Amino acid sequence: MKEQIVKIFSQFADERIVKIEEIPESASARKYFRIYTNDNSYIFCKNDNLEENEAFFHFTENFNRKEIPVPKLLFIDSMKKNYIISDLGNVRLNDFLEKNKFDERTMKILYQIIDELLNLQFSGLDNLNLELAYPRKEFDKQSIMWDLNYFKYYFLKLFDFDFNENRLETDFGNFADLLLQANSNFFLFRDFQSRNIMIMNEKPYFIDYQGGRKGALQYDLASFLFDGVVNFNAEIRQILLQYYIKKLKDKSEIEANLFMRYFYHFAIVRLFQALGAFGFRGIIQKKQQFIDSIPNAVKKLFEAFEPISEEFQFEEIRNILAQIKVKFNL
Repeated sequence: MKEQIVKIFSQFADERIVKIEEIPESASARKYFRIYTNDNSYIFCKNDNLEENEAFFHFTENFNRKEIPVPKLLFIDSMKKNYIISDLGNVRLNDFLEKNKFDERTMKILYQIIDELLNLQFSGLDNLNLELAYPRKEFDKQSIMWDLNYFKYYFLKLFDFDFNENRLETDFGNFADLLLQANSNFFLFRDFQSRNIMIMNEKPYFIDYQGGRKGALQYDLASFLFDGVVNFNAEIRQILLQYYIKKLKDKSEIEANLFMRYFYHFAIVRLFQALGAFGFRGIIQKKQQFIDSIPNAVKKLFEAFEPISEEFQFEEIRNILAQIKVKFNL
């Protein structure tokens, strides 16, 4: 692989490579390498999924023009399976938060993240060809049902929870219909969480947005505030939520109560998706870091459920939530 990297890199720059190191495996099939030259460093990506690559190339070029904080797309090989992007360092937000207190400096960075998220949500669709979005151009009912069934097959069934499948499917369909009542005319990052936010020179940058599509505002903010890895306490989460709502008012006429009507429901569906992913990656693929993430994600699920527990009308989902609560001693 390193010989291939050297050959492709020579088409991009006349710089001598001094070191190539593989970046640890993530949840995707993409492979990343950091290339060091005498004066610079770059990120090399290999991905055989051409449709996903096309989405990434188009999104990145679009966001670069708008000065949204994402990597620069520097080179694409003729097969479109290998490409080079700018190096945003190796400090992910979750690592940064583990080593720093929630002081003024940290909060400033978190506020910047929300500012840039809103900018992306409101401007991201401009001149964007959603026909290139992968795997779907909108977070529609099919997308939501995929996530809910991912949760069913790779979490509920793997942990052997007891439920009526017919009633659960009916609840899932009705739950999806409720979510689709929210305004969805915005760019949805899809996986807006701490591992996909890099911190470099005290500023945030976003990566892994190639699954982006058209969708509702609430989803990405819920993904961020109920991240299964980062432990925002209730106070910090509320501060950031109110900051987002305040900034949202500056951008649109969307009322806070309308935004909040669906916010915690989106948090729940996001956490269902995360638990499905953790079950698949952890239990099926036997990757321990994902198994280790499950208890915290479960805890976040109930933190999201608590504010709407009295109004939540989906009885079979309530049934499985009660069982999860017992199993994880919450």
